[in-house]
Amino acid sequence: MATKQETALATLGLLALQKKGFAPVFCQHERYKDGARIVLEQQGAAPHLVIEVFPGPPSVAVVGTEITRQYIRGVRDVSPTSHGVQIMAEYKGRRGITEVIPNEGILYTEETIPRPAFIPPRAPDLTDTGTSKGIDGYQQMQFAAAETEKAEKVQLTGFVGSPPFYGPGKKQGGGPAFHFTFYVHPDPQRPEESIDYNVHAYNSLATRFAQKKLKVGQEITIIGFLREREVETPKGKQLTRHLNAALPPLSEKKAVTKRRSAPSS
Repeated sequence: MATKQETALATLGLLALQKKGFAPVFCQHERYKDGARIVLEQQGAAPHLVIEVFPGPPSVAVVGTEITRQYIRGVRDVSPTSHGVQIMAEYKGRRGITEVIPNEGILYTEETIPRPAFIPPRAPDLTDTGTSKGIDGYQQMQFAAAETEKAEKVQLTGFVGSPPFYGPGKKQGGGPAFHFTFYVHPDPQRPEESIDYNVHAYNSLATRFAQKKLKVGQEITIIGFLREREVETPKGKQLTRHLNAALPPLSEKKAVTKRRSAPSS
């Protein structure tokens, strides 16, 4: 059975460093999984460069000296170069290469990773017999008639991203309304990348959503009508996505919560 030290050194190409004459050693961290520590000696009075790599997920490298450090998330590979050590990382749609070279410093380059556009899957033909407003949620839509015709009905599985807001509608003079932010991971292999949607439900459907008592982090599947719109913000144009629910959540999983371990007696 492999020891913690062997597992740490076999991760992310660190064994290749050993073969090239570097000396990665096992190290522990309070927050991350056990990893490996590499010290690159520098001449003169300059402090040694230190690289600490932790498998994750997401994999993390801590690079710098004993005085200043920087974190690199999404580490894919750590390999030796002719002058030092190279770290390749991918995180939130960006790809970066960090070169750690003794007596020269830390060089970093970054680029955007081209990703295929995420196309939400079309929703199956389902009817909602539990609402007095008809089927498919057309009566729930708050779009103009022309926009309603263009809205595509899609089915998405994701996570509740914000505490839902429910307005019964009595004081506002309108019907009940239910809103929350919904996050979808287009690629399950990259959970750090997500697309956000603003989910809306109205009238009797809003009340039924409220009865579900959704929690932040809870996984659900929603069928609704999707509309995308560009809006002007202080940072420039931004794409907003609105999903008007046609049905209550089809499947629900409880939000994952961390339990505190019982104190030892």
